[in-house]
Amino acid sequence: MECQDGGLFCTEEMIGSPWSGDSAEVLDESPDNADLAALTDFPPRDDAALQSVVSRERSQTLGDGYLLALQRDASVLHARAVAVNWMLKVRNVYAFSPMTAALASSYLDRYLSRHLPKSLKAWAIQLLSIACISLAAKMEEIVVPCLPDLQVEGLEHVFEAKTIQRMELVVLKTLDWRMCGVTAFEYVDDLLYRLDISKHLKASILARITELILGTLSEPEFLVFRPSAIALAAFSCALDEIVPLKAATYQRVLLMALPTDQATLHQCYRLIEDLIIDPVCPGVSLGQTFGSSKSPPSPMTVIDLYQAGGGGGSSSMDWCGSQVNLKKRRIEVESQSVRKKLSSSMANSGDHSVWDLF
Repeated sequence: MECQDGGLFCTEEMIGSPWSGDSAEVLDESPDNADLAALTDFPPRDDAALQSVVSRERSQTLGDGYLLALQRDASVLHARAVAVNWMLKVRNVYAFSPMTAALASSYLDRYLSRHLPKSLKAWAIQLLSIACISLAAKMEEIVVPCLPDLQVEGLEHVFEAKTIQRMELVVLKTLDWRMCGVTAFEYVDDLLYRLDISKHLKASILARITELILGTLSEPEFLVFRPSAIALAAFSCALDEIVPLKAATYQRVLLMALPTDQATLHQCYRLIEDLIIDPVCPGVSLGQTFGSSKSPPSPMTVIDLYQAGGGGGSSSMDWCGSQVNLKKRRIEVESQSVRKKLSSSMANSGDHSVWDLF
């Protein structure tokens, strides 16, 4: 799974690469902005293909029962939040794509939904989180770190590679080997393409949407929403922040492409306001974590914002009906460390089986 130098073979050329000399414009070549620099204008999926994705997401919806089961067990709820935040840390350390983090979180929840209300130890959820981020990386990334290296700072227990591999098999069997899950990021490219705005402004919107969607992963309240609703709500929040004067127009375009119940969108939008939104400057970097200082927009972005109507005006939302309220709390990427530790007898004994807990 290792990538050759340049990622090309023989006489292949990277046509239209943002790093090539023929590229018309380069947004930013820094590692943190690699995803933004690669933003291209590939045509979106047609309506039939997009609806096929929507149908696929319906088959893996967790429903209200999973959230209720989590809320009944505070220790599991806490352990889940710690696990998701740790996976976000792994994503930052290895510069994984946002899709990798979202997939890993999806695997975690799909697995737990089949094992609750059965009580799971915190250390077992740590092992599960390592297996989930490893599987997601194998699905999405070109280069995947070895299993020992995936165990970055933040874990209370270190597991052998063979133990993680066994846990990966348990996850694969539990999920019926259906690993191509649908996340909110599945819709981002298609919806972003439909916005008639400049590439620099699209990059700013993409960065903000990515930040918001990643922020929903550790918040259990979003488990009741489908990925398409989360994607649309994140778009709405980003548009209201960055292009407020034209936000309503763009939101209508997105709803035409992906029709969704307005009451559901309103509820999801309000949750994003309450739990995630933070007063930031547009043009944030994909590599930054929540709560960190945000980079100011570039001069070109400032010009684009002014031309797009982002000079301080306000607009109402079709499905929300009011402006964004930015007096919200910051999401915490680093939550408290897991409180329960693996007993010394289990750590030192070779005859126990962790699989009894799964």
